[in-house]
Amino acid sequence: MQIIIIGAGLVGMSLAEKLCEDNSVTIIEKDENASKKAEELDIKVIKGNGANINVLKDAGVDRADFVISVTEGDEMNIISSTTAKFCGAKKTIARVRNTEYISSPLEKRQELGIDLLINPELLLAYKIVQILFIPSSENFTLLSSGKIGFFEIRLSKEDPFVGKAIKDCDFPDFTLATAVIRGENIFVPTGDDVLLEGDKIILVGKEESIFEVRKFVGANDLKDVLIAGGGTVGLYLAKYLEENDVNIKLIEKDKRRCDLLASELNNVLILNGDGTDVDLLIRENASECDAAISVTNSDETNLISSLLLKQMGCKKTIARVNKDAYLSLYKTLGIDFEVSPKVETFRVILPRLTPNFNSVNTIEGKVKIIEFTAEEKMPITRGALREIGLPKGAIAGAIIRNGEVIIPKGDDMIKAGDDVVIFMGEDELKRVRILLK
Repeated sequence: MQIIIIGAGLVGMSLAEKLCEDNSVTIIEKDENASKKAEELDIKVIKGNGANINVLKDAGVDRADFVISVTEGDEMNIISSTTAKFCGAKKTIARVRNTEYISSPLEKRQELGIDLLINPELLLAYKIVQILFIPSSENFTLLSSGKIGFFEIRLSKEDPFVGKAIKDCDFPDFTLATAVIRGENIFVPTGDDVLLEGDKIILVGKEESIFEVRKFVGANDLKDVLIAGGGTVGLYLAKYLEENDVNIKLIEKDKRRCDLLASELNNVLILNGDGTDVDLLIRENASECDAAISVTNSDETNLISSLLLKQMGCKKTIARVNKDAYLSLYKTLGIDFEVSPKVETFRVILPRLTPNFNSVNTIEGKVKIIEFTAEEKMPITRGALREIGLPKGAIAGAIIRNGEVIIPKGDDMIKAGDDVVIFMGEDELKRVRILLK
């Protein structure tokens, strides 16, 4: 594939390094030092403005399968993606942080010539929610512009699902068990299959309902949470937590930002102060919180705040990491979880760089999750799901039609224009491809 990456920061360089072995990769970067660093890879590097038509043409934009804009400027990423599409790029992806442009982690903006907009701040908030609400989950991924998600959980002997048939498991509405990994084997479960201790179960569902599974996996005791940092991540995290009846204290040192937070949040105690202020943490009984989350824009503040809270006896500490050099440091120092907006952005982009599907995810090399847009000539649109000949080891996990999510049953049909997610074992992929020709 021909791939153009605009911006040679951590995400851009990580993508280039990952993709350059099997694809033709070009990086556009206007900073002199970043350009020289990119030249260390075996790729073409163009020093210039990625929103400039002439620079894009020099990079071969008319032949590009993907143009990925991940500079530090939102407007630059939007303009360069729109320009690239106008010049003939097949697909464009842009990273945008400002919630005035995108109010969810992922969105399609094809009217602007952008196939996918990504907000790393909101992705990070969702990652933290997963850690808080589904601690036994080993993977959580948003699909189809963030409208649905899937995750895998390993069942322990305490989980109420163990020993029950799938049909008797009280999964939340709009949630479907799509695959079970048992030892070295993987299978798409029927209603009669019984879940066992040690099984990994993969669930797919609406992003707002999938976290309801927390009630069944021992994560229903989350009551008191402390958040240090009232930026975008802190605000959206607090919004989600207050909707789920969690008591929240939010520390923010900027007085004006505190006023804005107070206008956006209803049942959150806003504290004007510093997350590294020991007296403040003691006064607010921070040691008694079920979880403390440090998500300021300063790595040093997040590190110190998390260490203080851990020493005070806080049960769980989560810290935001902005600089890649610090990623390995946090765990070494005893912080429970480190989360990075750049790492989450990379994780979202990589599965979408496929010429045949909207995205392809793989779990443990055993489960393939493909997302595609159905077309009228595809055999998969010619009957109800039970009639079209999906292999036994494959299951349609979700259909997104006009922005609405359908968790399908055997009588449902796939229509042209639907976004569809199918789960399958590795061996079923070839047979599923036949239905998508």
